[in-house]
Amino acid sequence: SVAQCVPLFHSYPMGPMLELAMMQVDEVCKESKREIVGCYWANELHDDKEVHKIARRIGTQISKFFKKATIAIVDNELIGKEDESSLALIAYPAKGPYDAKKCAARLAGGNADAKGALEGLRSQLKGGTWATIVDFDSHLA
Repeated sequence: SVAQCVPLFHSYPMGPMLELAMMQVDEVCKESKREIVGCYWANELHDDKEVHKIARRIGTQISKFFKKATIAIVDNELIGKEDESSLALIAYPAKGPYDAKKCAARLAGGNADAKGALEGLRSQLKGGTWATIVDFDSHLA
């Protein structure tokens, strides 16, 4: 099971910054006896469910250390429509193939942690908390 998710960038990551971020995540994982098992990616277009080439590269790198690595793509069309049995995520094997009709699977969210996370997220979005976030990624340019 996945215990934690670490958001790294809100735009296309540059190689050196991505490498540094992954090194930091890897160090935290080692300290807590966890593994990096995949990555998630949210495409900027509402109806885009393709695995972006950067997500493919990240997934390929992760799969060198964790053979069953997964890339989870956010299904933007389903955000806000999740229920107890599914999340707005589509899972692909990190090494491909990336054909949604052949290999993608919906990620289940039918446990208390997923429900609590979704409820917390909805609450934060409705409360406008997002407007107070200072995003380090925006200051890199």
